This record gives sequence, C-alpha cells and structure tokens, in this order.
Amino acid sequence: MTLPYYGGVPDDAPIPEVWRRIYAASTDLLRHFPNIDGGDGAQFRCWTRSFGATEWAARLSLLSPVTKVAMILNPDLRCGIREHTAYFQGFLTTRNVVLSQDPTTSDYTSLLDRVTYQNVTILHFQHEFSLFRDCGALSLALGTARSRGLHVIMDYHTGDPGGEKTEFLKTWSSLATRIVVHSPLLAQDLASFHPVEIPLALADEALWAPEADFLLQDDGPIVASFGFYNTHKGFSELAQAMGLVRGPFPTAKLLIVGTHNYPWQDTCFAEIRELTKLGPSLLLDRYLPIQEVVRTLALADIIVLPYRVDLHSQSGAIETALMAGRPVIT
Repeated sequence: MTLPYYGGVPDDAPIPEVWRRIYAASTDLLRHFPNIDGGDGAQFRCWTRSFGATEWAARLSLLSPVTKVAMILNPDLRCGIREHTAYFQGFLTTRNVVLSQDPTTSDYTSLLDRVTYQNVTILHFQHEFSLFRDCGALSLALGTARSRGLHVIMDYHTGDPGGEKTEFLKTWSSLATRIVVHSPLLAQDLASFHPVEIPLALADEALWAPEADFLLQDDGPIVASFGFYNTHKGFSELAQAMGLVRGPFPTAKLLIVGTHNYPWQDTCFAEIRELTKLGPSLLLDRYLPIQEVVRTLALADIIVLPYRVDLHSQSGAIETALMAGRPVIT
C-alpha cells in the first residue's frame, strides 16, 4: 500500500488505520475526478503556471483534516521562494504553518521541536542550497523526521547543480516521501525518485511598479536586472557596463528591481547607487510582490543577470526573469 500522492513508504513501515481510511476515501474520490491523474500513467499534469500549484495543493488538501503541513522556508524574509510558497498556500485547504530558521544553522533540534509542538504530520521543505547551507545537518534532520513517522516533501528550487550537491539531492530524495522540482534538468537527474515537476506559481494580476513610468517617456532601450543587493549579483559591473551600451544607444536606461534587508548589504547598495548616477537609471529598493516584479521586468528590452561565482546553485531571480518573457542574459 502507498499513501496517496506522496509516493511509496518502506514496506515494513506501520500504516495507521486512519491512513488506510484516508487512502480509501481519496481513491474513491479520484474515481469521480479521473483527470487528476491524467489517465495515462502521468503522475502530474500542468497546463498553466497557476494550475501546477492549484492541482498539487488540491492533492495535499485531499488528506485533510487529519494532516497538517509545515512549509519549511528559510530565512524569515520576503523573497521569490516565499512568494511562491504564499501563492501555493492560497490553494491549500489542509491546515498549514510556515516555519523558518537561520540558513546557516547546523542544528535542527529547535525546528523539529516546533514541528512536534504544532502537531505537524508533513514537512514541505522549500529548498535551495543557499537557504539550507549545512547539507550534512539537513540530512540528519530529514532522517530524524522520518524516524518520528513524519512525511517529508522536498521542493527543490535548484537547477542542475552537479557534483557533490547532486549527491546530496539524491540522499535527501531517498529520505523524502515525495519530491517536487521546477527544472527539467533536475527532473532527469532525479528520475529514479519519480519527481513531480511543476512550474513556479505566479498570480497573474499586477501592474508594474509606478516608479518605472518615467522609463517609458522615450524610445530608449531599457536594460533591467533583479535581485537582492548582494555583491555576487554583479549589479556594480552592470552599472559600469552601461557606459558601453550608451555609446550606440545614448538614451539607454538601467532598471534594477531589488531590495536590501541587512546592514552588510548597505555598502553594496551605496556603491551601486553611485555608479547608476552616470546615466538615466531607476533603482528600486523596496519589496515588490513577485507578480509586480514580473510586470516591471517586462518593461525592459533585455534582462541581464551578471552573476559572479557563488554558493547559490540556482537563483529565484533567474526564474522570475524568465517569467517576464523578455530576453535574458546571465
């Protein structure tokens, strides 16, 4: 027997009677909604960006009211992955909470204690390597969670990291009850774990940031970038490169959609602000919902993400830029 939608469990794992009843009820419900499983053996079908989140959330919701989902999301600040999670939760009727902790932690005891206190039954990790930096500690935490009878969903916001990181992904996938990916390359790497592949969720109702109106006053090309004001984003290099762009395109404008949250980002932001004074530019330094970010980036003629080498395996900024439907260089 397997639990609905969460993949297989070890053959020797005890199956509480309540899960048997849930399984029977869910199976009976699916008889009335055959399209949920596609009818062709496909584990998941996505027709639009939002439908992926809608259907996956609906599957989770079939297990309510006895289940409770904890979305594990680091750190506790607004970012693209948090926006994706919030939109996802909008379709999730199962009881759920969001739990966060320091991305650099090497001890998940506090997190697991909060999971126990909240009576959580399913842990849904929104994972990216920069947000869960101690891979060994995460492995231990997942093993502990499974030993306590918790079900784990690993939701990988990662492209195709390669090397040791891919081996960690495989280890975590072996400990998970189900895995979710947003990259076709990663889906291939983890094919043996039968990943659910869905696009990132995005509400399709927004206008661009009103500060960007002045960018449209002439026909000059707009070069845009997006992300937190961190050194590895390469914003300083982009601001300097605009001098070359303005040779053949004197009215070219630079748009950076970003924010900074920590004191150690102040120096980086101040440097970029000085460099952008060399020509017409707009530096947004406030939180924007992801749908507003996408609409604002869509004003650009080209989006440039000049990343330096860093510990990030994949940036949510790149995925967001692609959603804008403009040419992307990175």
